[in-house]
Amino acid sequence: MNDETPNDKPIDDQTTPSTWVPREEWDKRLSGDDCSMCQSIRSDAWEDQYSYKIADMQRGKLYLQRNQYVKGYCLLIANRHYTEVHQMRPQEYSRFLEDMVKAGEALERVFQTDKMNYQILGNIDPHVHVHIIPRYYGDEGGNAPMNPAAKIHLLTEEAYRERVGDIREALGLIREPITDPIIAKLTDAQGRVNRWPSTKDTDEQMAVRRYLASKFEPGRTYTEREVNDILNQWHTFEDWALLRRELFMYQLIARYKDGTSYWLPESEPTR
Repeated sequence: MNDETPNDKPIDDQTTPSTWVPREEWDKRLSGDDCSMCQSIRSDAWEDQYSYKIADMQRGKLYLQRNQYVKGYCLLIANRHYTEVHQMRPQEYSRFLEDMVKAGEALERVFQTDKMNYQILGNIDPHVHVHIIPRYYGDEGGNAPMNPAAKIHLLTEEAYRERVGDIREALGLIREPITDPIIAKLTDAQGRVNRWPSTKDTDEQMAVRRYLASKFEPGRTYTEREVNDILNQWHTFEDWALLRRELFMYQLIARYKDGTSYWLPESEPTR
């Protein structure tokens, strides 16, 4: 499959300026008052004009850059506004560096790299972030640092999502990110529901019911044991009976009276 877009054009002018920005503007960037990376961190969006979010890490967010001139080029941005790593508390920078190492290992596995480069610069955006740049023997950088913005190489939307999914799996995460904020806070890194919401949280309960119902295939029948196995796969608090009952009571899954077969309501089988 050709993963290039029909028109290989720059997303925006991201060339490095040859002079300093005005002092007043620079001070705003330093303080975080005009920090584009702070805006990215605060955003719930999974993509923007520059990148696709891969995952929330311990102390940062990992993004796949749209410009894939260097295959697998990613950016790890610290969750809080620091201009230097040494300004972070020891526990923070330790976990941030753990995030960097984990991301590098994942990229190495996915893209079979020959070397990994890690650059902490911040000359344009003085917010701690790491350019994670895979290197491949024979690439255009040679034995010198590689400029990941030297050329523009864009992919199709499908190819971006494929790369994000591959990296997420290498990080030990489920392939498709959970974008529903309710489900995101009720699930672990593998997408398993880790608690049943309280009786007061009716919206959360219904969100969990629908999420679990989505794990069943339309048009397929299941034995009770198969239903239990699927529910066990997607929750951690070991109460498959509660979850099966909730799905049935709210008509998100149907069954025969004798409990021999279960199915999604819109796909009732013939017997």
